[in-house]
Amino acid sequence: MEGVVFSGGEPTLHPHIKTLIEEIHELRYRVLLDTNGLLPEMIELFAPDYLAVDIKTEPRLYGSLLGAPFDNVAERLKRSLAMVKNMKNSAEVRITVAPAIVTEEVVCNLRPLLEGVQNVFLQPVNLRHEILVPDFFPSQDPIPMNEVKYFQELLSPVVGRCAIRNE
Repeated sequence: MEGVVFSGGEPTLHPHIKTLIEEIHELRYRVLLDTNGLLPEMIELFAPDYLAVDIKTEPRLYGSLLGAPFDNVAERLKRSLAMVKNMKNSAEVRITVAPAIVTEEVVCNLRPLLEGVQNVFLQPVNLRHEILVPDFFPSQDPIPMNEVKYFQELLSPVVGRCAIRNE
């Protein structure tokens, strides 16, 4: 079966996404929504066939590191992750493992939030390509793979499956 992917920027910012998804479903296409999870009220408006939520870091750091405009990031992510948990194998969480953004402390603090998620994927950031804001990453060195595997070991006991993509 064929489908349509709604991806970033952030597709839930589009005011007509609900109508678009309904029309796509009427055409009998499946819908994959790839979102940062910060607008759960938009995700709740429709039923994507597959939901991918990208977690960037722990909720308390979203404002300072990522400029998130919400004071209640943790609550927003919890609502989105509840949908991921309910959708089981039709959903996933992705964590882009980036220097200074994802650390051992961050991974440990994400464990309670991710507990019960069926599919978690760690994606080591690729800093070999041009970055729009080069100063965003103080070091151009990626996190070593043994450290990414350690993060996988930390998360594996609380999720259904934790895998590393682009290894």
